[in-house]
Amino acid sequence: MKDKKSLITIASILLIIFISGCISGTLNLQNLYITEEKKEEISDILTIENVETVPKPPIFSGDSFLFYFVIKNKDNIKTIKNVKVILFDPSVFKVSSEADKCSESSPCSLMPLDQKIISFNLTAPKKEEIGNVEINPKVSFRVLYTLEGSTYYDVIGINLDELAKYQQAGKSLSLTRNKVITSGPIKIDAELINAEAVISGKTGKLRFVIRNTGTGSLLNNEIGKNDLKIDFAGLEVSHDMEDVFSCSSSVCTNKEEIKLIGKESPPLLFTIKMPSNIEIWKTFTINAKINYTYEARGSKEISVIPAE
Repeated sequence: MKDKKSLITIASILLIIFISGCISGTLNLQNLYITEEKKEEISDILTIENVETVPKPPIFSGDSFLFYFVIKNKDNIKTIKNVKVILFDPSVFKVSSEADKCSESSPCSLMPLDQKIISFNLTAPKKEEIGNVEINPKVSFRVLYTLEGSTYYDVIGINLDELAKYQQAGKSLSLTRNKVITSGPIKIDAELINAEAVISGKTGKLRFVIRNTGTGSLLNNEIGKNDLKIDFAGLEVSHDMEDVFSCSSSVCTNKEEIKLIGKESPPLLFTIKMPSNIEIWKTFTINAKINYTYEARGSKEISVIPAE
């Protein structure tokens, strides 16, 4: 009699799943509660501060002066690599050389919480070049750097018999899944579509979206080939993006560039299959890693007055 009651309970759960449209094996049931604990770290990991000149403006025509600013790594764990500072528009000023450090020809790294003062030696135009009047030209520069971003996302696989036990007892099952998105302006969001969990032996759909959450820009507004790698924690995985991704041993890598439209990518959809031998429930932590080059910009108006 007890076995018959258990079979009826399982059948009722399956009926709910079917009626709710979750025939793929994903679950959204009244007695299953999954709390998502999300941690998303800072976006603008590299900042530009204190853009100044020595001496302070106004600068006399024909004089040389120091143009400088500070670049900071706001993260206490990550190292920012391949930092290049380029003065791409010095306006009317003459530049004697590249940046004194972190130049295009000699990139540098910023260790966690590190900062560097970047300086250029500039010369103001002569009095006759500015028509003997005060001018306010703007000097503009860019800072390029490379970074790795990661997302860790838990997907829970659950045995249907286990849910039946809780339903028979009139109890609810409460579980927790984690989503951790590490620091940096380019972030990967992940979610299990329209579901809380996946039944053992069944499939579920995962959606990934790459977003630019920083104040700067992604170089060429795209993720380069082989720069996105998603590890599905040993789960079987399939997709309909054969022209973009290749998968091997539950790890998928992009074999073509991924363009962002505005500040986010099109959704990247994958189907995962849970193992059938989950006895109670099991958490699978999916890890997506991305490498990219990012650009931050800065500028300053510098007043120049004719020398007496």
